Amino acid sequence: MIAGAKAFQELAGVVPELEFWECAWNITDRPIAHDFAINSAVADKDALKRYLEHPAHQAAADQWRTFATWVIADYEF
Repeated sequence: MIAGAKAFQELAGVVPELEFWECAWNITDRPIAHDFAINSAVADKDALKRYLEHPAHQAAADQWRTFATWVIADYEF
């Protein structure tokens, strides 16, 4: 898990499509909370597609796929 978190934290400097990037561990023990959160922004759907396909993103995501349950929302303003 720690290596996966580090891999996601490092994406901000690696993936050019990311305009905003933050991620961190949950600091509470509320039963409805998730353990780790990522919040990011990209310019548009094309940038999102490039980000999702970026090798660094794929490598980071691969580290979580075996044990994590994900909740993802991609949206536009």
